[in-house]
Amino acid sequence: MEKRDYKIDFLKAIGVCLIILAHTTIPEVVSQFRSFDVPLMVIISAILANRTYKSGNTLQYIKKRFIRLIIPTYIFLIVFFMIMLVFQRNNLTLELIVNSFLLQKNDSIGFVWIILVYFMCAILIPFINKINIKKTKNIICIFIIYITYEILAYFKIGFEYNIWYSIFYYIIPYGIITIIGYNYEKLTKKEKITLLVGNFIVNIIFLLINLLVNNKYVLYTDYKYPPTIYFLTYGIVVSIVLLEIVQNTDFKIYKSKFVEFIAQNSLWIYLIHILVLKIIENTVGEVNWVIQYMVIIMITLLSVLIKNKIINNLEKRFGLKSYTKVMKG
Repeated sequence: MEKRDYKIDFLKAIGVCLIILAHTTIPEVVSQFRSFDVPLMVIISAILANRTYKSGNTLQYIKKRFIRLIIPTYIFLIVFFMIMLVFQRNNLTLELIVNSFLLQKNDSIGFVWIILVYFMCAILIPFINKINIKKTKNIICIFIIYITYEILAYFKIGFEYNIWYSIFYYIIPYGIITIIGYNYEKLTKKEKITLLVGNFIVNIIFLLINLLVNNKYVLYTDYKYPPTIYFLTYGIVVSIVLLEIVQNTDFKIYKSKFVEFIAQNSLWIYLIHILVLKIIENTVGEVNWVIQYMVIIMITLLSVLIKNKIINNLEKRFGLKSYTKVMKG
């Protein structure tokens, strides 16, 4: 078995816990701080992809990512809608079901759009692997593509088309984040500092522009759908800072079993929290966000632990490991 990188595991655990936090009724100040979570997770995924992807096995790589990301999500959605059919039949529509399985953000159960982001970024890896980002012409080309994207996003071109919106307005910005993550460990210290400072300056400039235009401090989440420069630069800056802090320190918490459990089961923790969140919303209603978050985390982790125990027992008893591996991770 390939040895896990416990420092990457720690960052992954932070990322998934913050994404779950975003789905509670958190105050604006907390929401503002945690807005780096999705870019961090994309960068981490790209760093890991750089370590594992081998040129020439493109279809095999995409197939593995499909099995790793899409199949578990579909299994979860089937269970989710079966439960919904029993308890909330009146709220169940064909449009809701179809858009959820298409991993759309709008007119769906929500939440699962991020799985589409991860999968699209995975599809890009074989192409990103061929790009030399240290060549000026490639940097210019990426810059032109991004500026075009920002112009289209500003004028909301194609926003009314769900599929187009979900693909184009996510694959470009998160694709660029993936390029950064995929090449991050190849960068020199000077290049990393340049990347950090450059994004920090751009973020401050847009922060000041927002203050002048809107006469108030604007939330990063206001620029998350679709992700644009104010949101993205914040995510890149915080992600780089966290990467460098973690890579250059060695605290005991990095190696804790709790952190490892969250990192190893990050996908199913994310999926199951959706169901837990919906149940709490429809039974308890609004509660203090800290209590809501702690309850969601505890029930979700317990549910994943029980699921894993059941899967492990099935594997031992019936030898179903090749079939049950999609239920892990």
